[in-house]
Amino acid sequence: MPNSSRPTDAALDIRSITPAIGAEIHGVRLSGDLPAEMVTAIRHAVLCHRVVFFRGQGHLDEAEHQAFARLLGPLVPHPTVPSLVGTEAVLDISMPRTAERATGIRTSPSSRRSRCSPSCAAS
Repeated sequence: MPNSSRPTDAALDIRSITPAIGAEIHGVRLSGDLPAEMVTAIRHAVLCHRVVFFRGQGHLDEAEHQAFARLLGPLVPHPTVPSLVGTEAVLDISMPRTAERATGIRTSPSSRRSRCSPSCAAS
């Protein structure tokens, strides 16, 4: 069993976004069957950077997204927003079309919809 205080993150490319908070994690294809060392390294990055982003994970469906989230801890459904049908804790987060006019940011249909699985990264 890996030591959670000293992760082996050699396979991950972790890029800080700001000195205070946030990082992008590259070099991982998220799934529900990642090696324990990889999960430990991801958990460590979450604890160090507080917010992490994984780009290019379009292969995840709701079930696989939940399976990955469970590796980090128990799923915690939102207390007031219902989860997507057939999921335990996946939220549908959509950007309304009116936001394009208000912000001047043009979005594609795929960027207006994303999935979010709340989970507890600290265990």
